[in-house]
Amino acid sequence: MYDHARRAKPDLYHVPLGCLPYREALTLQDRIVALQREGVVPDLLLTLQHPPTITIGVSGDREDVLIDESSIHSRGIELVRTNRGGRATYHGPGQLVAYPLIDLKSVHLGPRQYIRCLERAATRMLASWGLRGCRIEGWPGVWIENRKIASVGIRIRAGRTMHGIAINVTTDLRAFSLLVPCGMKNVEVTSLEREYGRPVLFEEVRSRFAGCLSEELSVSLLPLTWCELCGMLGRDFIVQRA
Repeated sequence: MYDHARRAKPDLYHVPLGCLPYREALTLQDRIVALQREGVVPDLLLTLQHPPTITIGVSGDREDVLIDESSIHSRGIELVRTNRGGRATYHGPGQLVAYPLIDLKSVHLGPRQYIRCLERAATRMLASWGLRGCRIEGWPGVWIENRKIASVGIRIRAGRTMHGIAINVTTDLRAFSLLVPCGMKNVEVTSLEREYGRPVLFEEVRSRFAGCLSEELSVSLLPLTWCELCGMLGRDFIVQRA
């Protein structure tokens, strides 16, 4: 169990997960946030991958997806409408998805400042591979020149965050041709491996990003295992992790 008063900096517990279906990850986030409001679970960073999934956020609509649902399903892709901000995007193996579930008051940030922290963390992580990431005003996410490498979509309720950022590491980018990514027609999507020109290790990307995010949020990053998290969530809550 965690100790609220143990450190001067706020604590952020990193829970590295495997490949979790999108709907199960959303249920997991809902459960965690509910228990955080009761003071049972500390601020967390979940990092994971999803099986092939197209999600449509609250600003998107079905027209953001360019093929019909039967064609989507025939490709082994799930289509999910979700409660994050933004429009349509793709998640799949080789993409690092980071869900910080935190109290913004504890890190003294407003929503826009928080989005900038996510973007800066991704930019710093890319710089560790010698890649220059940037922002484009009005379009949340991270770019390398005019190529989008990371998407941001969040939800905030009562000062607590859900969802987060998705960074293409070794992602199969062909799936992005099935949608209008984030509502931007003809946008080119890229990945860390494509830009770096050599193989990269997913676990190294995960570790570097978590470190960069903790620095941007000015928090102490601490490890938390899946088993330890399950102990906090209660026996009535079971998520099968792939």
